[in-house]
Amino acid sequence: EADFFFVPVYAACVMTKEEKQAAEMDAFYKGLVTEKLPYFSDHGGQDHIFLWSSETYDFPSWVDYIQDSIFLSVEATPIECTDFDFFSEETADNFGA
Repeated sequence: EADFFFVPVYAACVMTKEEKQAAEMDAFYKGLVTEKLPYFSDHGGQDHIFLWSSETYDFPSWVDYIQDSIFLSVEATPIECTDFDFFSEETADNFGA
């Protein structure tokens, strides 16, 4: 029995190491929430804590799946990662860099 469930996904590492794009990360998170978290649906995700370890929400459709969950993030307002892929020299302008 648990009061909360911590979901530690280090998406920035996965995206960099495995060269995944935003759409692939979106599919990963959808599968995680719908198939791999057995207690998620019990309370609509309200007792699940998701870690955003970079400056972006690496789950573009998060609002459709985990909007009632708890977020721990390194930024007060993470960047929506929907119109572009992870930070690189080619996408630096998208991040204001």
